[in-house]
Amino acid sequence: YYLFKDAPARKEDYSSCAGAGQLMPQKFVSHRWLENVPVCKRAILIWSCIEKYVEKVVSVERLSDRLIVLRVTVGGTVLNIVSAYAPQTGRSMEEKEEFWVLMNKTVSEISKSERLIVCGDMNGHVGEKADGFEGVHGYGFGDRNVKGDMLLEFGEAMEFMILNTWFQKEIAKLVTYESGGCKSQIDYIL
Repeated sequence: YYLFKDAPARKEDYSSCAGAGQLMPQKFVSHRWLENVPVCKRAILIWSCIEKYVEKVVSVERLSDRLIVLRVTVGGTVLNIVSAYAPQTGRSMEEKEEFWVLMNKTVSEISKSERLIVCGDMNGHVGEKADGFEGVHGYGFGDRNVKGDMLLEFGEAMEFMILNTWFQKEIAKLVTYESGGCKSQIDYIL
């Protein structure tokens, strides 16, 4: 249910892939088990359709505690989604460099004929201005730090754009992390 809840494109893709028409999963009821009988019956009824949809997952590869690659087929094309969690403040520079070496190796090994999205908590501040990274960076938030430089250098080397910096937005919509009165932009899509 939650996989499709607010995703019309995903619903359409599921329907066309599985031939399921309007037969979609139903919401599980957490407070009354008896109300889940129709939900379970629907799940059994559409199980073969769900299996067809999930078959689009080619592979899931956990490369480290900080990197995972999901490969799915979309319309005959392989899409690689790299989910990342970069080392945070307080971790050693050696650990940060190891992360970026593995990230670089991972991305470099993906075939040019396949699509690629890199996203996650990069724990770096790319700052408000592009300042030398005009092809990679658009409009950011705050001041750049060393980890932000590492992210920008990676983006430039791989010919990526940090997509969520390419839209002018209100500050509240640029901030991806807020704690104790501090605000930052550390989550990115490349």
